[in-house]
Amino acid sequence: MLVSLMLLFSLISTPVATPVAVSASPEWIQPLGSGAAVRPLIQDGVVYIAANDGVVTAFDTVDGAIKWQVVPGETAGGEMVLDEDRLLLAGANGMFIVLNPDDGQTIASSVLGGSSLTKPLIYEDMLIVADQQGLVSFLDRETFVVESQLVLESGVRGYGAIVEESVVFSTAGGMLTSIDIETRELNWQTVLSAAGSRPIVLADQDIFLSTGDGLVARYSGDDGSLVWQNVLNSGSAIDHVTTPHGILVTSSGGGIESIDTETGEANWFDVLPGNAVFATEECTGQCVIVAGGDLLTTISPADGALAAFSVAPAGISRIAADDDVVIAVTGTGDVMLWRLSGD
Repeated sequence: MLVSLMLLFSLISTPVATPVAVSASPEWIQPLGSGAAVRPLIQDGVVYIAANDGVVTAFDTVDGAIKWQVVPGETAGGEMVLDEDRLLLAGANGMFIVLNPDDGQTIASSVLGGSSLTKPLIYEDMLIVADQQGLVSFLDRETFVVESQLVLESGVRGYGAIVEESVVFSTAGGMLTSIDIETRELNWQTVLSAAGSRPIVLADQDIFLSTGDGLVARYSGDDGSLVWQNVLNSGSAIDHVTTPHGILVTSSGGGIESIDTETGEANWFDVLPGNAVFATEECTGQCVIVAGGDLLTTISPADGALAAFSVAPAGISRIAADDDVVIAVTGTGDVMLWRLSGD
């Protein structure tokens, strides 16, 4: 049962935003044949899904019609990225593949390492991809030729973040590492209390992340020094998202809270009916979440106000959203679309 925000906290005032409603049931359901390997990518009325069986499919969000379907040669390891007219797929076994988003045909491919690759990062005329063994590759953005590679002390968790002219990675060995993109030299390293999450870059180029021991922290983007550190209200972090009102963090035990990026204190805290993940990496308005594996809703980052829950007909393993739709993929391989409205 949800814990009332009014009873738990006096930190928040009268709700300032009405949550967006998720439609009561999916508008369409299409079989995928396998669960999704990574979060779906929604762009310009098309959703791209890389399945566990190695098939990549493009669906029309209007009616779920398949626009194209291909087997590029490797299952996705990191989230796909649409870079202008190229669909970038980071493979689960070290292969980097570039597809044409219009028809799925392979434009280029190369082997960058021997383990799962991270979501590609884009910096000016360069692509940056790391893997779970700590190999970082710098590729030309137009030709996809590897310019150089370096090895970190351990594998990358999640994927990195661009901080001004540097790339920052959180590693499985509990290290936060900054690398100068132009020189490929180490800027600084900071030892974390435990293995950290994907770094989030704040407006002033400082870095936010959570660690496996239930802490959240802010570090200087200039030298990696600790700015503040705090303990979450409920267990260890599961997922987080950036908003104009702070960082929303979900944690074990169903916790969800808004963290003030200046102080590290909680703006508000609530408990959901199950552990929750977000559908996006950032949200400027309402944030779409799935709680307990099958409960969809939106939440106001300003005060934690929740819209009514919509129940998925099957457990959701991957979820994505844009301003208009929510795409969910079940563990058994069905793709479902819900509409978002202000009702």
